[in-house]
Amino acid sequence: MAEGIPGTGITLTEKMNLNRIVIPVSARYYATPKLGIYAGPYVSFKTNNKAKFEVSGPNAGMVDPSGLKEGERYLERELNDGLKSTDFGLFLGADYNIHKGLFVDARYSFGLTNMIKNPVDGETLKMNFFQLGIGYKFK
Repeated sequence: MAEGIPGTGITLTEKMNLNRIVIPVSARYYATPKLGIYAGPYVSFKTNNKAKFEVSGPNAGMVDPSGLKEGERYLERELNDGLKSTDFGLFLGADYNIHKGLFVDARYSFGLTNMIKNPVDGETLKMNFFQLGIGYKFK
């Protein structure tokens, strides 16, 4: 998220990575010999959270780098302490066999769990994502 700091000529961009291991369990139906449709639940586990601040603008050189690093560490602590370590959700996808084991895959996953431990005023954070893939099935 990029946010200008009024009157300073500085823009602060926050980049956050919420790294998780996702374990899906699916049931697959082959609509045709080449097209498979699948769906199921997933569970995800938090591995780590990273935050990175970047400054830009005409006065960006005035920002103390040690203050940025301290802000990143603070945000990472808040993410680690404020988010649940597990998440549950559902996904729906399809794969298409292109040629001799080569396939393409697409799926959409949507979280069912509010990942915030102690929400305030009804705030929610759910993991929703779209995946595209290409692969090869060994026979």
